[in-house]
Amino acid sequence: MSVRDFLLTVSSQARAIEINDGDARGVVYATPLTCGDTTKLQQRHPEFPLKLTPESMVDMVILKALDAEGNKMFTLEDKPILLRQGLTRVSLVASAILGETLIVEDAEKN
Repeated sequence: MSVRDFLLTVSSQARAIEINDGDARGVVYATPLTCGDTTKLQQRHPEFPLKLTPESMVDMVILKALDAEGNKMFTLEDKPILLRQGLTRVSLVASAILGETLIVEDAEKN
């Protein structure tokens, strides 16, 4: 595959991410974080993804988390509720989504 083909081939397939914490068990689906997603998040959070704030993690979860049918799991209406959650809960899901993105990118390099 040429570099051109590599960059122009869009990988938009959602991947299942298992969440298993004492209180929560389930699967969240997410597509890899794209350059466009990162730009959108950086408009609100200039240091994303190098400096993850609670609000940037919530915004990423709202943007990327999908259910099994590929529908958005959260909307902007959920943001105030998500911001009132414990940091550990939100960061668990956010780091799983971000971690999945990094794993996918590493795998695609090989």
